[in-house]
Amino acid sequence: MRILKTLFLFLMLVLAACNSGEAEKDYLCVIKTPVIHSKDSLDYSEPVFYGQNNFILYDSKTILYHEMLPSCGIGCGTGMDFSKPARIELLPERLIKIKYSELERFLKLKFRMNKSPYGNIISISSPVDTIRNPAYTKLIDFQKRHKDLLISVRKWTEEEEYAATAKMEHKKYDPAKIKWKIGFADGDGWILERTIQFLPPVVEDSENAAKPKNQKTLTKYFYPNMSSCGGALYGYYDDTTLVKIDSKFGGELSLTYQTVVYDRGKIRHITYGQELPKTEEYHQKYPNSEGIDREKLTYTSERVEIDFYPVKKIRTYSNKKQVKNSITEENIQQLLDCAKQMEAELASEKIMQTD
Repeated sequence: MRILKTLFLFLMLVLAACNSGEAEKDYLCVIKTPVIHSKDSLDYSEPVFYGQNNFILYDSKTILYHEMLPSCGIGCGTGMDFSKPARIELLPERLIKIKYSELERFLKLKFRMNKSPYGNIISISSPVDTIRNPAYTKLIDFQKRHKDLLISVRKWTEEEEYAATAKMEHKKYDPAKIKWKIGFADGDGWILERTIQFLPPVVEDSENAAKPKNQKTLTKYFYPNMSSCGGALYGYYDDTTLVKIDSKFGGELSLTYQTVVYDRGKIRHITYGQELPKTEEYHQKYPNSEGIDREKLTYTSERVEIDFYPVKKIRTYSNKKQVKNSITEENIQQLLDCAKQMEAELASEKIMQTD
């Protein structure tokens, strides 16, 4: 039970001295077997491997990110081997490469707009004991300004090592052919839920606000990297004029999506939504369940639609029912900032989609 409590009390930082007698301000020494420090100052010897938000500091410059939600809630997991990481079936394409210059914006949008029922847990991993990537300092500074964030620092897992290396070195990745040295929790590959390939729900356009006028056959492009605020990013063009942006950011069981519609170069409409699993409800209903049966799992959906002109209108939906608007002007500005960022990303680099 004490082990389970660590998943939600969680950790502030794991620090140790370098083997070398010298230390530099921008260096962090990470012990090989992390000791968890929780808020109540109790020390736990069992390592915690993944958080909801995982940053791999691949080298002194490269930042990779993968997101996940736990398939095992409070009260489950009895008898599991917590000395080994869970197998999450991490694939190279699930790793998002984030530029250092975009990290602050990514964090603000990720943690302010995508509120999670599990709290926000950041895991920082490194292939070596000493981290020289400046993203570490930025992540720690961000946590200090947001006390609801909890941070763990650790060496990377085998899955992270193989998936990240395959992505960065452009190698084929076949986990079935890998001889895992450490193995996984329970020894038989305890699997966290795989990514569900959501499609954004059909939006009932009010007064056709989300449809460009005189719609023509558009050319679809994709941004070859992951957008710092939108995730997978697609742009639709009428010749050289941007008409619509679609973006999708998927986690293990969750999804956020955004659609931006333009009219003569100006933002005319934005739709932003989230799909979140009701896992707490699931575990209350099925307390003896190991993992999650997707057939029994239910979801909650939240969506906001904003028309900017000719008349500004805001509509908010919860589970497909229109509800009282709760979006703030700050939220709207964040959506506009994200739209501008995605515009700039598409302008910097895009590839025509041929499907």
